[in-house]
Amino acid sequence: MEVQALLARQLKKVGHSDLDAAPSNEVWRKLLRRISDHYKHMDDDREMLMRSLEVSTNEMSSISSDMGHSVSKELLEWLAEALNAMSAVGDSSQVGSVQAATQRLEGIEVAFLERLGGLGAGVGGDNTPEVTALRHHFVTLSDVIKRMLEERASHREMEREIEVARSVQKLLLPDASEFHRPFLDVSADSQAASVCSGDWWAVHDLPDGRVLVVLGDVTGHGVPAGIMTGVAKASCDVTRAVYGDKLQAGQLLTLMNRAVESAGQQQLLMTCVVAIFNPHDRVLTIANAGHVLPYIVRPSSDRHHISTVRAHGTPLGASHDASYREVRVSLETDDMFIFYTDGLIEREGPSGEQFGHRRLQSVLEQTAGFGAAGVKDSLLHHLARHAEGLPNTDDVTLVVARFGEGPQP
Repeated sequence: MEVQALLARQLKKVGHSDLDAAPSNEVWRKLLRRISDHYKHMDDDREMLMRSLEVSTNEMSSISSDMGHSVSKELLEWLAEALNAMSAVGDSSQVGSVQAATQRLEGIEVAFLERLGGLGAGVGGDNTPEVTALRHHFVTLSDVIKRMLEERASHREMEREIEVARSVQKLLLPDASEFHRPFLDVSADSQAASVCSGDWWAVHDLPDGRVLVVLGDVTGHGVPAGIMTGVAKASCDVTRAVYGDKLQAGQLLTLMNRAVESAGQQQLLMTCVVAIFNPHDRVLTIANAGHVLPYIVRPSSDRHHISTVRAHGTPLGASHDASYREVRVSLETDDMFIFYTDGLIEREGPSGEQFGHRRLQSVLEQTAGFGAAGVKDSLLHHLARHAEGLPNTDDVTLVVARFGEGPQP
């Protein structure tokens, strides 16, 4: 029953109040994340206490060496009492009570030093070598524990801030990884190398029936890169709203470039590819700002034709006056377009070998008839097999679009 009560309390904390109803998959995921975070913090606390123990051991060794056999039993009891009190402070303190914990440590320190002063007065003054050495080592130990408490508090505060940044960034991405229209299927996935990704993708209906696909990759990853993805999305959204059915791929990159250049001051750059699918004239228009070239896979009865769409341009943020040339591709039914960030082809296996273009093309050859979701899933499966469990060192984003019949011109 105690286990059931504990589980009920934890479920309520993640928003599941109706205990008679089975929790949803999302509730279970929240609960597991909460448990994972709890044990992670336990690991952090354990690490700090182990460091405290190591420092204590070193300091006690120094005390023993400096004071030799002159330490009285009474003094050892005082010292043990003070150290136990310090350990209790380090074990129980939380982020919001670092100041109180520091004050408690200072109180313990003052009380011990007063006792030590009294001992020194009884053996000829408190400046004897033994008393001076003990005072030095005890104060050093107290200062080290205070710094550890501050470091732990700072670490947890940073974790909270990063979690907020990650939550905000999730709002920048599409609500769903699948996008379906009569003439176009889009399937995407994004895997961050750290808590905040420098990759960003979007898919939007334009007022005249066209569909816009955008994929960007900020140099580096982490919080600064995540912030820049917000700049890119904001400039893209404003441009769409202003130009509507007159929006052009090169024009969008030009305006996004000015926003990124202004925000990043040429310290952070973004590669980006913009594609506009037009079902009316069956044409794809692409403009590219230094991004890896997307692949087009055109199925045939014998061997699928795989090639790249060769559109080139300067990365966003590198030059204020950059302009972008558009490339037009005539669309055929079942044409497949693969947009991705360089984290995919540069993903390394245990031997250090990258996934590379050759493997990518081989998977595309095998899966061209699978549909957008099938191609995406197969690519990610082969990528995971290649990495053999090694963590990402760069963000990986993959967007696969398949053009269908669509309306006739």
